[in-house]
Amino acid sequence: MRSLYASLLALLFCFSATSEVMAQAALDLPIRINCGGRQITDSNGNVWLADEGVNVDPLDIRPNDIGGGQAIVNWSAGVVPASVTALGFDGNNGEDLQIFKDIRWDNAGEAPDWHMEFTVPNSLYTVNFYLVDAGDGRHYQFALEGAVVAEDVHQLAFPVGDGQVPGVNIAGKYSFDVEVTDGVLNIGILPGFGLPGAGDPNPILQGLEILINDPNFDPCDDPEFGICAAGFSGAMTAPDDDWWAAAGDNVALGGTATQSTEGWGGAAPRAIDGNTDGIWGSNSTTHTNGANSWWEVDLGDVYDIGAVRMWNRMDCCRERLAAITVEVLGADRSVAFSQGGLDALSAQTLACFTGGVEGQFVRISTPGAYLSLAEVQVYEPTFETTGGFSWNAPACVDSAGYNVYRNDELLLELAGDATGFEHMPDARTAVYRLDTVQADGSVCESSTVTLNNDAYPFDTPLRINFAGEDAVDGDGNVWMGDGNSPADRLGIRPNDGNGGNHINNWCWADDAALVALGFDPANADMKSALSSIRWDSDSLNSPFELEIPMADGAYSVGMYFLECCCANRAYTVEIEGEAVSGVINQAAFQWSNVGYFNFDAVVADGALSITLRGVAGGDVNALITALEVTERVPEICDNGEDDDGDGDADCADSECPDCVEICDNGEDDDFDGDVDADDLDCGPLEIAESLLVSLDAKDETAGSDLWRNRGTMGDFVKVGSPRVETRDFGVGVSFNEGGRSGETYESDVPAPAGIVGANPTRSIEMWVWPSSNSPNEETLVAWGKRGGPDGSNMSFLYGTNPSHGAVGHWGGPDLGWNNGGGIPSRGEWHHLVYTYDGETTRVYTDNCLVFADCDVSNEEFLGVGRINTHGGTKIRIAQQTEGDGVNMTIGLQGHILVSKMRIHDGALTPEQISSNYELELPEFQAGPPEICDDGIDNDRDGDADCDDSDCDEASACGAQFVRGDANGDGGIDISDPTHTLRNLFAGGPGAPCSDSADANDDGGVTLTDAIYSLNYLFRGDAAPVAPFPACGVDDTADDLGCQTATAGCE
Repeated sequence: MRSLYASLLALLFCFSATSEVMAQAALDLPIRINCGGRQITDSNGNVWLADEGVNVDPLDIRPNDIGGGQAIVNWSAGVVPASVTALGFDGNNGEDLQIFKDIRWDNAGEAPDWHMEFTVPNSLYTVNFYLVDAGDGRHYQFALEGAVVAEDVHQLAFPVGDGQVPGVNIAGKYSFDVEVTDGVLNIGILPGFGLPGAGDPNPILQGLEILINDPNFDPCDDPEFGICAAGFSGAMTAPDDDWWAAAGDNVALGGTATQSTEGWGGAAPRAIDGNTDGIWGSNSTTHTNGANSWWEVDLGDVYDIGAVRMWNRMDCCRERLAAITVEVLGADRSVAFSQGGLDALSAQTLACFTGGVEGQFVRISTPGAYLSLAEVQVYEPTFETTGGFSWNAPACVDSAGYNVYRNDELLLELAGDATGFEHMPDARTAVYRLDTVQADGSVCESSTVTLNNDAYPFDTPLRINFAGEDAVDGDGNVWMGDGNSPADRLGIRPNDGNGGNHINNWCWADDAALVALGFDPANADMKSALSSIRWDSDSLNSPFELEIPMADGAYSVGMYFLECCCANRAYTVEIEGEAVSGVINQAAFQWSNVGYFNFDAVVADGALSITLRGVAGGDVNALITALEVTERVPEICDNGEDDDGDGDADCADSECPDCVEICDNGEDDDFDGDVDADDLDCGPLEIAESLLVSLDAKDETAGSDLWRNRGTMGDFVKVGSPRVETRDFGVGVSFNEGGRSGETYESDVPAPAGIVGANPTRSIEMWVWPSSNSPNEETLVAWGKRGGPDGSNMSFLYGTNPSHGAVGHWGGPDLGWNNGGGIPSRGEWHHLVYTYDGETTRVYTDNCLVFADCDVSNEEFLGVGRINTHGGTKIRIAQQTEGDGVNMTIGLQGHILVSKMRIHDGALTPEQISSNYELELPEFQAGPPEICDDGIDNDRDGDADCDDSDCDEASACGAQFVRGDANGDGGIDISDPTHTLRNLFAGGPGAPCSDSADANDDGGVTLTDAIYSLNYLFRGDAAPVAPFPACGVDDTADDLGCQTATAGCE
């Protein structure tokens, strides 16, 4: 999240003394190019055109972007200044030196070779190649107009200036004359395959110069030459010496200076002694000696600080004043202003304008080991900046005027004698185009300049190509280049050192992935963009952070990842401070080496915050390839519509507050599948804050592939073969018993924010039947992951270990059931509870709430800050998760039966624990006797009424019959009393169902039953009692019974 001061940064700009030109100039003779670097004006007043970027061609001079496509800024930073001076430059001028530091180079093993083509008038030319190399193993060739002119270019063969000897970091210059006869100058810089000593055949070039070499040549004789404005350039304006002179008192003088370390006597007060010369021998320059260096001045009072001006060391080491962060701190040391990513670009001064914020301390820091400051000046006025643009008039004709466009809309119409204008960019990125209007009204070829104004957020959709240049996909969408140097070109990394590394074309992205993601593998721009990375070193201890200015609103964030070497690289994604992903590694990718993940985000503070955090246990260097941010329609929580199209409306949508069950309206108000009194929210169960997980083995889904969770999280997914069993009156799901292994139910989403991170209050309740005999440590339920650091795991355990038999937080915060190694007994049901209230861990067994009175309940005060549970992992029953965030720790699996499990977002009180225990205890005890005809499982053995073995002898559970049907033939007639009389007096067979022969229901079969039946049949007396005339059982308690159902009652 951005702090409040960050919103002020939109009005503030920081500059070096020499502003960076942010656009190419038109190619006009003579041509000078700073290969691989920015545009530079040297000490002789010559402009060296920018040629920045990997696999891009900003000057449109390479027929194929791949040939000579590599570029590195400051590659030859160790160039010897005297050797630069000997070639006609000023070796003490930072801009002159920069020409010899930046390089463009070619990967010799990658076709095609490096060729350049320049459209020039036919004439004689001199071509100069400027070079620096640190070793002699590189060998290559130069060619002009198709002919090799230097057969073996290498360090020890470099032509050097007077007084110089070829060697390490000695600048050299190859110079050749050439005649152009076809309007195109062809230059080749070719690999040195096969040359003697060619250990490295990859050619390099720092500077290129093309000069006219014909005193009689007039380029204006060519009607196509010199008709367009040249050198169109732009930059945010910087103050001149007159402004600084009028800025008033330097309030840093008289302050108190400190710094992180001191090296070689470079004490901190030297930077506020009034001496700006920057020569080390003058004893007026500071020097630190240790990583993450900082220097600070206490002004002694609070001032409205508008400008901070830093003076560089000048006798050497100018490049060290880079990756600078300037902070203004209040009297209470709260941050009032912060700006990172500043670079003096080897110039003498670096200025930062802070907008008049109140502060007492000014701190300057860099991730580097050495910070040297000749002087730091602090002023109260601030500089009002704007965009300044200039160009050179056409060399050969007068212009009729100029049209200036901003983002393709006409901005200005200027007269023909104009050579510049000022305009403040009114968007985060503004592209200015200059058209030269000729006398006949036609428009000359356009030139463009791009300026950024940090006062504005990025527009959406926003697409970023990390570590590369602008790329255009097949739909015409522009993916903004994030550059290929440690500097933060887009102003989106709070710390330049985090994510400061890059690799272009690390390995080619899987074509199948490109197609699936909607890209054309034949599009070289996008192929390269998705094959390159920006990466961070040690994202575990110093995460890779992005802070992208965006208007407040709802967004969809698509992130592209590439992996070319390290399957054990693992990291997670956090957005707006919340964990949103599981572990991201190659195993989680959808394609062989490409992964794509999409997340929702809501920005409420003017910046989209993204953190890539390394996961312990493997390679922790997080990386990213590309980013796409698009607007998303947010869910409106009270209109009855699915506004964001995710299938959920209003409170059922995760963006909205949880729905609340109304307990008497007959509707499922909270969409959890339960209505009114059946909903846990309406029942007697005690809940701490919110109930995230509620699993019950009596639910019909227990044992299936998806166990229904009645809490607010998703359902639980079956792994292995856990099964439902009844044991000692309780019903539970069996895990890893009977020789089975690797079984769990795991949540279908990672553990939510309320129970992970720092100091997460939470509770776990379980009804458990342990089957292992005194294990040291077995798992009941867990999330987080093993491996540390201390306090980062969450495992509720069953074991005798006195230090961690009950709770495994990892390390010191662990807890045993009893400090002497006690454990809840095996082979019976227990109500086990864990709570953590932000300071104290507690475990309870079977309603024993006063720890001094309990054998196996325990507590430990930890204090604030001891628990910080890993996010991004699933909740697993009977299993823990390894340090990779994926695999299970089989050796610590639980051998248990689980009847109920609940996870609360808060800490249950002892009173709540007792209430839940008393409420559910009867489910795990023998119940009252079974009543065999009330439809209820009275004794809670799993069987009701006649299905219960207790009812085998009950008359209500006997065979069915019709009373009076003594012979069991299914009818009531004279044969039935006759059957009874024969049985009683003539030795005939008995009734197949004794109860059916008991016509008067007096509990016996006698003569009176035969008489009763005859009176009913022939005198119309009372009919037999029930069951009659329909089939049924005898409701009267007697000893007769019914052995065989009568006909028709089977």
